[in-house]
Amino acid sequence: MALLLQVCAEEKAASQAQAESLLNRMGLGNARHTKGVKAQPATRFSDRMVSTLTRNLLKKGKVASATPVEVMEERALDKNIEKEILAEKNMGAMTTKEKMVLAEKNKMKMKLEEKAFGEEVLKSLAAEEKALEGKVLEQKKKAIEIAEILEENAAKANRPLSAAEKKQVREDIEANSRKYAIEVQEELAEATAMEKMALKQPLSPAEKKRVEKLELQVNERIAQSTKAIEEKVLTQKKKALELLEILEKQSKKSLTEVEKKQNREQIEKNALEYGKQLHEELAEEKAMSKKSFGHALNGVEQKQVEKYMATVQQQIDLNGLMSAFGPHSMGM
Repeated sequence: MALLLQVCAEEKAASQAQAESLLNRMGLGNARHTKGVKAQPATRFSDRMVSTLTRNLLKKGKVASATPVEVMEERALDKNIEKEILAEKNMGAMTTKEKMVLAEKNKMKMKLEEKAFGEEVLKSLAAEEKALEGKVLEQKKKAIEIAEILEENAAKANRPLSAAEKKQVREDIEANSRKYAIEVQEELAEATAMEKMALKQPLSPAEKKRVEKLELQVNERIAQSTKAIEEKVLTQKKKALELLEILEKQSKKSLTEVEKKQNREQIEKNALEYGKQLHEELAEEKAMSKKSFGHALNGVEQKQVEKYMATVQQQIDLNGLMSAFGPHSMGM
């Protein structure tokens, strides 16, 4: 029976890994992991809406065969700093009117590029859906092959599986394959609906329901994160105070009451700053969510969206640089 459990666990793990890989290739992974290396966001932006976010971050001409994540990585690697510096110098020599005209032209150009990219994303999603059945069959075949190998090993160890046990393993593999296919189909359908909405294409009644469901899920997640922020800050502050007390006891030099008070005031200050940071990040995600679902933004929300996207771009650039150098080139 231990072998049976192992087969089921491996088959399930393979399905989950395949699902995660598929979502990542489509740009449906986490929208923002960190604001740097250490800062953690209060919540995660809806995974299913990242394809909408990435449209606003990418250049043209890189979507024929690449997925959103691959395109984003290419952009980080292909950035030409010298051209950007030259462009800044040229901007300095322009009149205000010329700058306004150029800005308007760039805005129109970006809209056209964004539309072209969005259409390519839709094609990519359609291709993924078309290939899904074959991928599921391939994974199911691999799972059965693993089960057969384990059954042979069990027989060699004089612990053969019964016919009923073998049948149960194959039934579990079949059930997990169906479940995986349904889940991925739903993910693809949701991503397609969001992309069509971003392109201002008409949605079917089923697609409208999916979008409404996603918006409810995101709003619920943000509401839960809002409530959790204060608890998170208090937990961190409590840990800091406990650590401080340990350090004070272990210190060879006794601290004065003034010094102890200053340490606790600093912890209180750090806690307030940490809470403020979490609330700001959550506000950015809330504004980004509002934009993604087609709602109008006020001036403050627009700035929050710009900051959110800039943070994502910084993380993309960092990931691109790390990918470019890699552990081997860094001597690791």
